[in-house]
Amino acid sequence: MFLETSGFSVEVACDAKSALELAPQIEFDVLLCDLNLPDGTGWDLLTALRKTRPDVRALAFSAFDDLHHVTRSRAAGFLEHVVKGAPAEELVVTIRNAATAPLLPLKKPRRRSASKPRSRATSRKSPRQKG
Repeated sequence: MFLETSGFSVEVACDAKSALELAPQIEFDVLLCDLNLPDGTGWDLLTALRKTRPDVRALAFSAFDDLHHVTRSRAAGFLEHVVKGAPAEELVVTIRNAATAPLLPLKKPRRRSASKPRSRATSRKSPRQKG
Protein backbone atom coordinates (compact mmCIF):
# COMPACT_ATOMS: atom_id res chain seq x y z
CA MET A 1 0.00 0.00 0.00
CA PHE A 2 2.85 2.36 0.80
CA LEU A 3 4.34 1.91 -2.66
CA GLU A 4 0.98 2.60 -4.30
CA THR A 5 0.52 5.79 -2.27
CA SER A 6 4.04 6.76 -3.39
CA GLY A 7 2.92 6.63 -7.03
CA PHE A 8 3.87 3.08 -8.02
CA SER A 9 1.63 0.53 -9.68
CA VAL A 10 2.13 -2.72 -7.76
CA GLU A 11 1.47 -6.35 -8.61
CA VAL A 12 1.96 -8.90 -5.86
CA ALA A 13 3.04 -12.53 -6.04
CA CYS A 14 3.31 -14.42 -2.77
CA ASP A 15 5.79 -17.06 -3.91
CA ALA A 16 8.27 -17.85 -6.68
CA LYS A 17 5.82 -20.00 -8.64
CA SER A 18 3.21 -17.24 -8.72
CA ALA A 19 5.83 -14.66 -9.69
CA LEU A 20 7.04 -16.78 -12.60
CA GLU A 21 3.45 -17.25 -13.79
CA LEU A 22 2.65 -13.54 -13.45
CA ALA A 23 5.83 -12.16 -15.06
CA PRO A 24 4.95 -12.92 -18.71
CA GLN A 25 1.50 -11.41 -18.28
CA ILE A 26 2.54 -7.93 -17.16
CA GLU A 27 5.08 -5.28 -18.05
CA PHE A 28 7.02 -4.13 -15.03
CA ASP A 29 9.97 -1.81 -14.52
CA VAL A 30 11.39 -3.19 -11.28
CA LEU A 31 11.11 -6.45 -9.39
CA LEU A 32 11.23 -5.97 -5.61
CA CYS A 33 11.85 -9.46 -4.32
CA ASP A 34 12.03 -10.90 -0.82
CA LEU A 35 14.86 -13.39 -0.52
CA ASN A 36 12.97 -15.78 1.74
CA LEU A 37 10.00 -17.12 -0.24
CA PRO A 38 7.71 -19.96 0.81
CA ASP A 39 8.82 -22.10 -2.13
CA GLY A 40 12.44 -21.03 -2.62
CA THR A 41 14.69 -18.01 -2.56
CA GLY A 42 14.62 -14.69 -4.32
CA TRP A 43 18.02 -15.57 -5.77
CA ASP A 44 16.56 -18.66 -7.42
CA LEU A 45 13.53 -16.70 -8.61
CA LEU A 46 15.70 -14.07 -10.30
CA THR A 47 17.84 -16.76 -11.94
CA ALA A 48 14.71 -18.44 -13.34
CA LEU A 49 13.13 -15.16 -14.39
CA ARG A 50 16.25 -14.05 -16.26
CA LYS A 51 15.83 -17.02 -18.63
CA THR A 52 12.82 -15.30 -20.17
CA ARG A 53 13.40 -11.70 -19.05
CA PRO A 54 17.17 -11.12 -19.14
CA ASP A 55 16.63 -7.36 -18.91
CA VAL A 56 14.77 -7.43 -15.58
CA ARG A 57 15.84 -4.81 -13.06
CA ALA A 58 15.61 -6.37 -9.63
CA LEU A 59 16.04 -5.31 -6.02
CA ALA A 60 16.57 -7.81 -3.23
CA PHE A 61 14.49 -7.11 -0.13
CA SER A 62 15.64 -8.84 3.02
CA ALA A 63 15.91 -8.65 6.78
CA PHE A 64 19.48 -9.89 6.44
CA ASP A 65 22.13 -7.25 5.86
CA ASP A 66 25.27 -9.31 6.42
CA LEU A 67 28.02 -9.46 3.81
CA HIS A 68 27.10 -13.01 2.72
CA HIS A 69 23.53 -12.06 1.77
CA VAL A 70 24.49 -8.77 0.12
CA THR A 71 27.27 -10.44 -1.89
CA ARG A 72 25.03 -13.29 -2.96
CA SER A 73 22.32 -10.83 -4.02
CA ARG A 74 24.77 -8.93 -6.20
CA ALA A 75 26.10 -12.19 -7.68
CA ALA A 76 22.53 -13.25 -8.54
CA GLY A 77 22.04 -10.02 -10.46
CA PHE A 78 20.14 -7.81 -8.04
CA LEU A 79 20.99 -4.15 -8.53
CA GLU A 80 20.68 -3.41 -4.81
CA HIS A 81 20.10 -5.27 -1.58
CA VAL A 82 17.51 -3.29 0.40
CA VAL A 83 17.26 -4.07 4.09
CA LYS A 84 13.78 -4.36 5.57
CA GLY A 85 13.25 -1.62 8.11
CA ALA A 86 15.21 0.96 6.11
CA PRO A 87 13.44 4.33 5.88
CA ALA A 88 10.50 4.16 3.47
CA GLU A 89 11.78 7.16 1.52
CA GLU A 90 15.03 5.27 0.90
CA LEU A 91 13.07 2.38 -0.62
CA VAL A 92 11.20 4.77 -2.93
CA VAL A 93 14.43 6.41 -4.12
CA THR A 94 16.07 3.01 -4.64
CA ILE A 95 13.15 1.77 -6.73
CA ARG A 96 13.14 4.94 -8.86
CA ASN A 97 16.90 4.67 -9.39
CA ALA A 98 16.59 1.00 -10.34
CA ALA A 99 13.91 1.78 -12.92
CA THR A 100 16.38 3.90 -14.88
CA ALA A 101 19.64 2.14 -14.04
CA PRO A 102 21.65 0.71 -16.92
CA LEU A 103 21.76 -3.04 -16.92
CA LEU A 104 25.20 -4.51 -16.63
CA PRO A 105 25.87 -7.92 -18.16
CA LEU A 106 25.96 -10.66 -15.58
CA LYS A 107 29.34 -12.20 -15.01
CA LYS A 108 29.35 -15.85 -15.84
CA PRO A 109 31.31 -18.09 -13.51
CA ARG A 110 34.65 -19.10 -14.88
CA ARG A 111 35.01 -22.69 -15.89
CA ARG A 112 38.11 -24.62 -15.23
CA SER A 113 39.86 -25.87 -18.27
CA ALA A 114 39.30 -29.50 -19.14
CA SER A 115 42.95 -29.82 -20.07
CA LYS A 116 45.41 -32.02 -18.26
CA PRO A 117 45.43 -31.60 -14.51
CA ARG A 118 48.45 -29.86 -13.14
CA SER A 119 50.68 -31.73 -10.82
CA ARG A 120 52.09 -29.83 -7.92
CA ALA A 121 54.13 -32.67 -6.56
CA THR A 122 57.80 -31.90 -6.24
CA SER A 123 60.59 -33.86 -4.78
CA ARG A 124 63.01 -32.46 -2.31
CA LYS A 125 66.15 -34.00 -1.17
CA SER A 126 66.80 -34.01 2.49
CA PRO A 127 70.00 -32.33 3.64
CA ARG A 128 71.52 -35.77 4.30
CA GLN A 129 70.90 -37.07 0.79
CA LYS A 130 73.62 -36.58 -1.76
CA GLY A 131 73.05 -35.91 -5.23
